[in-house]
Amino acid sequence: FVPGAKIADIHGDTPGAGTGHRSVGPKPVSLRKLGPDVAALLRRQLYETSFLGMGIMAGPDLQAFLHSTRSPKAFVHCGVRVTKHM
Repeated sequence: FVPGAKIADIHGDTPGAGTGHRSVGPKPVSLRKLGPDVAALLRRQLYETSFLGMGIMAGPDLQAFLHSTRSPKAFVHCGVRVTKHM
């Protein structure tokens, strides 16, 4: 698992609200490394919650996709993710 370090409470300005590390997420893994036997056991990513069938994790990954047209660093991040996915 990876920490949700940048995922704050919805009402972050409320006294006592958390400013990060509120959740955990699954660590991304490549099915190419796991092999076809494991891939056959897993369901595909839902179309409604993915981009071209690729899951986007909340936190830094989602932030990069949302800022990809305004930040060269975010654009490169998204380009690498989409290229690996295709």
